[in-house]
Amino acid sequence: MDYDQLESVNGALAQHGKFNDRLYIMKLANSGNVEETLGEVETIAKSNKYGKIFAKVSTPFAKYFSKENYDLEAKVPNLYNGQKDGYFFSKYLSKSRRNVDSRDIESVVNVATMKKKEPIEDSSSTCIVEELKASDVEEIIGVYKSVFKTYPFPIFDVDFVKSSMQDNVRIFGVKSKGKIVAVSSCEIDFESENVEMTDFATLPEYRGKGLALKLLSIMDLKMKVEGIKTAYTIARSKSFGMNITFSRSDYSYAGTLKNNTNISGSIESMNVWYKRLSF
Repeated sequence: MDYDQLESVNGALAQHGKFNDRLYIMKLANSGNVEETLGEVETIAKSNKYGKIFAKVSTPFAKYFSKENYDLEAKVPNLYNGQKDGYFFSKYLSKSRRNVDSRDIESVVNVATMKKKEPIEDSSSTCIVEELKASDVEEIIGVYKSVFKTYPFPIFDVDFVKSSMQDNVRIFGVKSKGKIVAVSSCEIDFESENVEMTDFATLPEYRGKGLALKLLSIMDLKMKVEGIKTAYTIARSKSFGMNITFSRSDYSYAGTLKNNTNISGSIESMNVWYKRLSF
């Protein structure tokens, strides 16, 4: 499978390719000409005929994207170092890429928000949550493969997963009788003191037991103890389960990224949720 590649564009870290049919500005350089960077980014995106440009940036950079006719699709307060807000911008190079049925998205968000106050019942008391190790990678990938047809990053690749665990990703798992039955990841930006809660996957036969809630609770606590200030997630907009999980864990809805990510076999819209962990 040909995944999108990472590339430095005028000092900015970008991921782009046909797999997600987009160019994603993951991080801008603190020094450098932002207008020049956006010009280069657009040239690359248009020359490859991508459907959209997507960016995640902090407060000082937001004004440049507004000038260049980007749509603000989500905003996370205090995403950067607990002080600067995070902005998720998109620029659509294809009209069809912008089109979504907002009623479906609103339905999921509304249901998730209504369930926020429901009491959380622990129906998985026999399961154990723990941080996983490199020796667990084969089993971790097995869980991923049972859940996702496709994924925006190469989580089915042993070397990629092991390398990420040595870098800034911590993977947690739920074990039942010694078997890993659910997993999730903390993708930490130590410099910005934020974390993306991501890669949630539960084996089909263990769903409906609140395992994602159990994982998220432990992850929130671990990240808070380590001084991470803000957590966020980019969840599939059509997944009632994951949106409800974050809402019930006291995350707030921040917006929707339209037709953003190749996941489970097609490009889907994604909902952003966030939570302040520490001050």
